[in-house]
Amino acid sequence: MEEYNIMKITYNADASVIRPAHVAKKSEEILAIEEFIGSENDNICFEYDDAEEARKKRNNIATHARKAGLSIKALLRDNKVIVIRDEKKNTNE
Repeated sequence: MEEYNIMKITYNADASVIRPAHVAKKSEEILAIEEFIGSENDNICFEYDDAEEARKKRNNIATHARKAGLSIKALLRDNKVIVIRDEKKNTNE
């Protein structure tokens, strides 16, 4: 067996202590949107300190919605993100 000087290699290590490298927590916005989807409300609005923060959050919300298949739209208005239901996705036409 070869010997390596730069690292230690072990076989048959105890894998029970290995955790996933990254387990993402859901943001407050995503949790609120999931609650909004199950409600009768027409929209939900998140207000931020500045427009740049709102833009970043809108992008995160839109990405999550696309990946999760949520039928919502996230609209950016100054320092606010307004989430509405996407009626086009809700129809079977």
